[in-house]
Amino acid sequence: MRLGQAFGTWGGGTDVALPIHYAIERHLEVDGIVIVTDHETWYGHEHPIAAFERYRQQLNPRARLALLATAANQGSLVPDDDPACFGASGFDAAVPELLGEFLRA
Repeated sequence: MRLGQAFGTWGGGTDVALPIHYAIERHLEVDGIVIVTDHETWYGHEHPIAAFERYRQQLNPRARLALLATAANQGSLVPDDDPACFGASGFDAAVPELLGEFLRA
């Protein structure tokens, strides 16, 4: 198989809610979920924020969600008015420190 053929099978969207679904299905009670993606911010049957709300209702109401898109071609997917959510579009040297502060709060 040629390299181009192998990579041609990839693609089709990034379901950013998958880590949240994984935690819900396995009843994992975690303090924070960190999702790092390229520039894809949603693809699937449930919006990641809706999945996170469901996670908080079912497992841990104090959980936090960080959604980091490494490419700065779209805005943040997380709501601005939810202090349990952190979003970054683009990835510079300040993001790991900001993420750490957010998760420790």
